[in-house]
Amino acid sequence: MRQNRQSAQVSLAFLIASAITLGMLVLTIVLVGQSFRGMENAKITAASATARQLAVSVDDRIRAITGPPSTALAVLSHDPLAIADTLKQRLVRLPVVADILDSSDIVSAVYAGYTNGDFFLLRKIHSSGAMQFSEAPADAHYLLQSITRTADGKPQPVWHFYDASRTLLQRRTPSDYRFDPRSRGWYKLANASGNTELTAPYAFFTTGETGLTLSRRQSLAKGLDGNTVFGIDVTVTDLSAQLAELRQTPGTRIAIVNAEGSRLAYTGPEATANVAVSNTSKPQALNDGAINAVLELDSKQTTSELVNRFTTESRDWYGMTEPLESLDQENLKIAVAIPANELLADVWAALTRQTILASAIAFLLLVIGWFLGRRVGRPLELLTHRVGALSRFRFDTPISVDSHIREARQLSVALDDMASTIRSFQSIATALNRGQDLDSLLTDILEQIVHILGQTRGAIYLMNRQNGELSLSVDRGMQPPETISGVNASDDDNEVIRALRHALSGHPVFAILRNRRKQLIGALVIEMEHGEHTHLSDDLIVFVVRLPLRRRRHRNP
Repeated sequence: MRQNRQSAQVSLAFLIASAITLGMLVLTIVLVGQSFRGMENAKITAASATARQLAVSVDDRIRAITGPPSTALAVLSHDPLAIADTLKQRLVRLPVVADILDSSDIVSAVYAGYTNGDFFLLRKIHSSGAMQFSEAPADAHYLLQSITRTADGKPQPVWHFYDASRTLLQRRTPSDYRFDPRSRGWYKLANASGNTELTAPYAFFTTGETGLTLSRRQSLAKGLDGNTVFGIDVTVTDLSAQLAELRQTPGTRIAIVNAEGSRLAYTGPEATANVAVSNTSKPQALNDGAINAVLELDSKQTTSELVNRFTTESRDWYGMTEPLESLDQENLKIAVAIPANELLADVWAALTRQTILASAIAFLLLVIGWFLGRRVGRPLELLTHRVGALSRFRFDTPISVDSHIREARQLSVALDDMASTIRSFQSIATALNRGQDLDSLLTDILEQIVHILGQTRGAIYLMNRQNGELSLSVDRGMQPPETISGVNASDDDNEVIRALRHALSGHPVFAILRNRRKQLIGALVIEMEHGEHTHLSDDLIVFVVRLPLRRRRHRNP
């Protein structure tokens, strides 16, 4: 047999398993992708909300920093220290100043500047958790820095070191201590307004810490000149520690900056950098690439995006800014930069877990798909082998297979019916070739045709031209009338069928039998009681039976 070249083929089991697995993988990719996007957006939204909450916390902290010292300063403005002319008189008020200094951890120094240039300042040796004067005595707790001027205006600086009980430990005369309070901004502001003034953040003269100064001129009661200005330094260094505690990830960088980009507080790799110390020092400018990128993007912001993604220092970052309401004249804002890999670390971990779970499910579905494919493919393989037997003329081979797959069972039934039909045609051909008695021949043919159509009853009528009627020749369970009159040899098929329908009851179908010369020789009647052939057309029935009967009529005209 000539073999045709065939294209590549795949197993049905593999095809079903692959389809199920591929569908699962596509669904998994879509769902995991959507899940990642959702979690990413949730993380970014949470980061933005945290930045807003952080701004509120910083505002509250700054108010807490400036509130209590303002009250203490108002009380101090009425203290006799304002009119003390000598160091001895001022030392009498040292306990009052020390009590104010000890009232808050954020107060680092309390002082008074006089109109003649004298200065009286008490500060803590340890401020913001750091040792500010390494040369101080071991038990020193306070440092009193004083400057008195001689009649010719020459300054005489003296430093006094006290322990925690305010007992004098040591007295020094520094040679390089040059300071005039009248030149400082806090003095000028308070002396001019007479109200409590708050300076912009700056680096303190002696310690270099970043902080704020609250200043107030002495009360004008009792006829005093009112040119003594009191000041309280409050450090904001602890804001950096507070920011560090609020970081979302270890690599998060947070900074509080003013309009010029100078930092008030900062947590990041440059947080421990030394702060320059000078009489007019401003807060140190930031040298952080990520924070500077956030500020640059904020200055160029043209959309409503709250969070920006950018790349710097060979890393991807998410950045956001929030304005601060406190110290509004300084236009402070908080800038946050979070490494993308750290912000999304939980997202990637969840994505990994989902991927592993999806892979396990996909593998399970692959096994199930292979099993189902085998269940479907096995009956089809059996059908293939049995139909192959039909192609080798073994029509007695049983075709039907037992399968729970509806389509496979229907196919096996259809193929079995086809094999049965072929066997019936074989029987008809045998009867036509061997039969000598017409009645016996017609009986065999009727039985095979009834069997082919899956019915049980039928009949064959032959045309009696002399009497102009159809005479019953063979009957199989129908018990129809012996003759059907009113039929002429010249009638067409439709006229004959109308006569048959008029004479027969039930649900018969008809095949009008004619010889090669188109002469009417009879009719085949099948009672359609059940099966799918109930709706077959008359033309199909005629096609089934025409050939064998015509051959027989041709041989026996």
